[in-house]
Amino acid sequence: MLGLHILDLLAILIYFLIVVFIGYIANRRIKDKEDFFLGGRKFGKLVSVFLAFGAGTSSDTAITASRETYRTGMSGIWVQLLWLFVTPFYWIIAPWYRRLRVITGGDYFEERFQSKGLTNLYVVFGLLWFMFYIAIGFTAIGKTVEIVTVKPESEYSQKEKISSQRYKEYRDLSSRKQVLDEDDKSRLYELSAQVKEGDIRAFYSYITPRESVPVIALIVLLYGVLGGLFAAAWTDTLQGILIIILSVLLLPTGLAEIGWFSGLHAKTPEFMFNIIGSAETSEYTWYYIIALIVMNMVGVAAQPHIFATGGGGARDEMSARIGLVFGNFLKRFVTIMWGLTGVLAFALFGKAVSDPDMIWGYATSQLLGPGFVGVMIACLLAAAMSSADAFMISGSALFTKNLYQPLFPGRPERHYVLVGRTVSVVMIVGAITLSLYFNNVLSLIKYIWQLPIIYGAVFWLSILWKKCSKPAALTAVIYSGLMIVVLPGVLPKVDAVATHPSLLIYTQERMIEIRAGATAQDVELDLADEIGDVITKKHRIAPTPVLFEQIEEETDKMNRRRGSGKIYPNLLALHMIGIDLRHFSRSGLMTLSYALDVIMPFLLMLLISLVTRPVDRNILNRFYSKFHTPVQGDDTNDKEEVKRSIQNPQRFEQEKLFPGSSWEIMKPSRTVYLGFLACIAIALAVMGFAFLMANIQIP
Repeated sequence: MLGLHILDLLAILIYFLIVVFIGYIANRRIKDKEDFFLGGRKFGKLVSVFLAFGAGTSSDTAITASRETYRTGMSGIWVQLLWLFVTPFYWIIAPWYRRLRVITGGDYFEERFQSKGLTNLYVVFGLLWFMFYIAIGFTAIGKTVEIVTVKPESEYSQKEKISSQRYKEYRDLSSRKQVLDEDDKSRLYELSAQVKEGDIRAFYSYITPRESVPVIALIVLLYGVLGGLFAAAWTDTLQGILIIILSVLLLPTGLAEIGWFSGLHAKTPEFMFNIIGSAETSEYTWYYIIALIVMNMVGVAAQPHIFATGGGGARDEMSARIGLVFGNFLKRFVTIMWGLTGVLAFALFGKAVSDPDMIWGYATSQLLGPGFVGVMIACLLAAAMSSADAFMISGSALFTKNLYQPLFPGRPERHYVLVGRTVSVVMIVGAITLSLYFNNVLSLIKYIWQLPIIYGAVFWLSILWKKCSKPAALTAVIYSGLMIVVLPGVLPKVDAVATHPSLLIYTQERMIEIRAGATAQDVELDLADEIGDVITKKHRIAPTPVLFEQIEEETDKMNRRRGSGKIYPNLLALHMIGIDLRHFSRSGLMTLSYALDVIMPFLLMLLISLVTRPVDRNILNRFYSKFHTPVQGDDTNDKEEVKRSIQNPQRFEQEKLFPGSSWEIMKPSRTVYLGFLACIAIALAVMGFAFLMANIQIP
């Protein structure tokens, strides 16, 4: 039935029933919009941990980590582990979101700058970010379900048989591309166009993403729309446990089949166990990893959901700290398990899967028996839904509080909750559309990495420096929006840009030597005595496009070349002023691009703020007085303390690192610096665990 055993279907059904029931129970606790959007700010330490863990962990996180290690080796874990050394800073910033005492990030920009324009742009940015992120999770689970439910060829329809045969012909012609005659080249062009349009495929499944994604979205809507952040937090506790199970479910069976860790190393190239890749064997070099860490540390502070899941919904400041820090450290730990699963899949299945996004699903179908496949799908559903629910609620809060309520003030609380629920539906429909349109997990992930920079730089400078002005913030947002969203998508659509010969350049090809286990072919060629013997092999570093995401060769019968995907505006600017980028590695190019994405908005804001008028002093005094006031456990006492601070703006002046200046950086307390050092130690321990798992060779 649908390619799944009855036990698998039963496991999935039980999971669905549980989360919908949680949504129904949580619905009875919703009295106003703060209850719906922030859970009444009543989450303790344990719930805060799982809320942060669930919000930051989707099905794409496991699938993306495994697909990258399958593709590049253990260094691929940095696609998710890059947040490891950002996590200690959460100990410092988590109380900020509680002290701000806002419902959304839009509230922050409204209070800080008194700017409707800046706030409205943030709402647009936030909704776009949420829909893209939810779409990533939907795409990942859709692809996994698709490959787990593959049809046997005996059940193909006549049309599907013809399609499959044409795809095999396409693969054969592609492998012989360099020696084809003109007729075969024409046939390859014809089949290539059909592959891009999806008219011919490598396989067919009982369940495609067009069926699975809407069903998953419907379940998210049922419990999320009913119960708001209450339901999201409670289900994330359940789903967090399931995600941990997901992280280790494939490893025992796979390791037993390959001969445990010693067998894994014997059958896998040595470079694939390097945690830090070299420029020759992986794009995840030390300098690229540093660029990603800095970029994400800047961007994470303004991600739209973090104002709720980062501590805004916590009972107190310590709950906010522990929830955000340990929820994310839990994710860092399981990331290593996901990465090891990808390397294991490479050793077991080689290049059996053409789409790396599907390697997790393929390994599931090959290694797990009836019932356990259903548990795996339920775990992936839990991962997808644990972030989708939190993002959906945060996005609806952003729209309702910062766009709808100012236009229609004075309505009953139930009215605003209803509007929030309606917006949740619209967001999920948008995410479904994006998921089915893009259908590529990694390209969406890399897009999401950059998007938060648009407001991240503004958040950091505006919260730490009083002189950051409204014109400076608006300029930085518009600049980053153009460089990160508009130009990368628009320029490749311009024919003169996409086909210009000077822009269609590649990095240089290189040959290196690597250490790897011998294959059967190596034994036949007398390069080794036995399969698995470690030998030295030649490894080709293929050229990659410099300015475009991809370059399509012979895109039509005129044999024209064309840049496709997105273009990198920062690299384009460097190219246009005469810098030769062809000598850079792929990781070097991405490091340059991301570094400029981060540096330029800070420079613009610093320069423009020095020559423009700052925000009114009374507004700034009120904002920073509230921000520096520690949160009290009792709401009445908390309001009284905030009132005292507003009446005396100098109350915390001597606690600043630079008293009397415009810099609002507070002296670290004993709790802050000891907690931060402890977090650094935990991060190093996680790194040690990663090195251990990559190098262990027993039994």
